[in-house]
Amino acid sequence: MTALAAGTRAPEVELKTLDGKKFSLAEALGRGPVVLAFFKVSCPTCQYTLPFLERLYQAYQGKGVTLVGVSQNDAKETTAFCKEFKLRGRIQLPMPTG
Repeated sequence: MTALAAGTRAPEVELKTLDGKKFSLAEALGRGPVVLAFFKVSCPTCQYTLPFLERLYQAYQGKGVTLVGVSQNDAKETTAFCKEFKLRGRIQLPMPTG
């Protein structure tokens, strides 16, 4: 994956949330800075890091900063992961295409 140069606009991303709603990167960027954390539930580094990101989510919620976890797993696996690691913040799933 190629990194974007500083100052480059991110491509449009639309994802489905665990509760079936739509997340739009463009809409979120309109409200302020956005951090997307991509993860896989079987990744030990992700298992270690996401609880810290959850704390940041809770600390910055309502302050114009959007933190979003983007799961590479299906809804069932992601929901179980969130329960196990006590994640209550915003977790997205890849939007199905086609």
